[in-house]
This record gives sequence, structure tokens and C-alpha cells, in this order.
Amino acid sequence: SGILVLDLLGQPRFANYLGRLLLREGVETPIDGDLKRLCRPDLFEVVNGVFQDVRRVGFCSPRPFELYGGGGPIQVGLLGSLLRSSGGRPSGVVLIVEDQTARSALREAEAKQQRTSASLHVAAHELRGPLTGVLGYAELLQMMAPENLVERVDKLYREASRIRDMITDMLDADRVADGHMDLDLKDIDLNELLTDLYERTKVSSPNHEVVKRIDPRLSTIKADAGALERVFHNLLNNAVKYSPAGSRVELHAEVMRTSVEVRVVDSGPGIDAEDLAHVFEPFYRPSGSRSSVAGSGIGLALVKTMVESHGGSVKLTSEVGQGSTFRVRLPHKAIQSQRLSIQRARTIR
Repeated sequence: SGILVLDLLGQPRFANYLGRLLLREGVETPIDGDLKRLCRPDLFEVVNGVFQDVRRVGFCSPRPFELYGGGGPIQVGLLGSLLRSSGGRPSGVVLIVEDQTARSALREAEAKQQRTSASLHVAAHELRGPLTGVLGYAELLQMMAPENLVERVDKLYREASRIRDMITDMLDADRVADGHMDLDLKDIDLNELLTDLYERTKVSSPNHEVVKRIDPRLSTIKADAGALERVFHNLLNNAVKYSPAGSRVELHAEVMRTSVEVRVVDSGPGIDAEDLAHVFEPFYRPSGSRSSVAGSGIGLALVKTMVESHGGSVKLTSEVGQGSTFRVRLPHKAIQSQRLSIQRARTIR
């Protein structure tokens, strides 16, 4: 930042290297003369305006303008504040030149992201309507199709489902980039939710041994049922996807002192230590044999965002050749409600 210090009469007393960009060329230390004589003519109106505002009210918010240096024009802001002596009496004014180029670029990038996000949501809405119809007719055809067409109809349904999942992934990627998700918090029976997911996974994965061990003390927590269903469906689906046929996939749930821990254990190839720190990043694909399995790369990033939106945490332990274990911790109902109340109170303040 550029700094220019003036006394209460407007005479410059100190300027650092960048602060001298406000002054005429050739002005050396010690600075001698009033502001009008020393300031660059094209900047005097801005600089003097900020100086006068600071003298009148004690400060001045950044005023944007272009400052021309050796590298061309720079978007800057000039702000100021009153200096006081040890006794509290006004003794001078400090003017600060801030480079606004990065902020302008950030604002432009945020505006572009908002436009892209809006376009994405409109496109997804327009696609989902007719796609829902296609899936509905495909399901009807599955029940009515003659035997020689069953395989083709099944393929039609799978491909339409894949497009639907791609649309969902695009919307999820947008939510992950935003860093949070809107939740519909209600009391849900976590035991019932996990048992239902276990049964569905067991039916859809006949080539795997799917087992569960759920703590009988597990009961209700305050959460978004749809979000948690997606979290554990994603983890179970990944466990099946990466585990070879005939191997075991495990679902565990345990009541801890201050939280509930749900573990999903697979029998897959494991994850290299270098990849462990990045698996929850959007679109990250690990090296090794796991990279050959198809996927959008957004699933685990979405899991992390959803779990953390509930005030919980998700961790992964893995070793190459030994499989992987995902641990999701969610706070108990009372603790969670207290955290959410604190967050709301902070938001109100």
C-alpha cells in the first residue's frame, strides 16, 4: 500500500515509495511545500477531497480512481484516517493507496460465477422435465416390452438415468463450489435410514457380501433426511464399486459420547498416501487402480459439504491393498441443536 502523511494544514510530511505516486515527479525527502504544489495536478481533486473529509469526520472510505505508474494504469482506492497524539488530540492525516485490481477481478469473477450458476440451474430445469417423461415411459416399457426388446429397453432406461445423474452432478458441483447447502432439518430415525440403505444395497449388489452392525442405541438426530441418504448411499455405492466381486462391504454405526459415528468399509485396492489429502476435492481422481473406475469426481466433495453442513465431519483411512474406511461423525440431537442455535444467533448479530 502507498502511504502519505500530512499535517493538519495539508502539508505532506512523509510518503513511502508507492505513496510518492500521488506526488509530482522529482519530489524528494524531506518533503517541503503545500499539498497543491506537490500533488500531481490530475490527482489533486481526489487527494484533497479525501484529506478534507478526514479532517471533517475523522475518516474516509476508499475512493476509486486510476493511478498511472511505470507499468500502466492501476485500479486503486484512496482512503484516509485521522492521526492523534498520545493525548488524543488530532495531529495529522494518513492517506493510504490500496491496489483495487485484485478486488475488481474477484468481483468480476464472482459475478461471472453467479451468471454461470443461474444459467446452469435454468438449463437443468429445462432438461429435467422431458427427461422425467422419458424415464417414466422407459419404466412402463420395461413392464410391457416383449422378451426380444427387454435388453434394449433396459439400456434406454440406464442411459436416461445416467443423463439424469449427470445433471444432478452438475448442480451438486455448483453447490460444492458455493461451500454450503440449504438443509431441511427434522428429527429423523438414523437407524431406520441406515437399515433401509443397507437392504437396498444388499439387493442391488448380489455379487458382494454386504453386512451391517448398527448400535441398538442409535435413534433420532436432527438432520436433513435427503442429504444424509445421499451421503451414505454415495459411500456404500463407492464401496461396492471399488470392491471386487465376492468381497465384503461393511456398514457400522456406533453411538459415541458426543456424536454418532457411521463407518463404511470396503475391500477395494486402497488409496495411496499422496492421494488421501485430496480425495474430498471436487473432480479429483486418484492414481492407481481406482482411477479406472468411472465417476464424476464430485461425490466425495458433496459428501464432505453435506456432512459439514450438519456440523459433522468425515475422515478417510486407507492403505494400498487393504481397503478403505470412511468415518462420518454427526453430533447428537441436543448438541447439534445447540450448535445450530449458536450459528443462527451469530447470523442475527
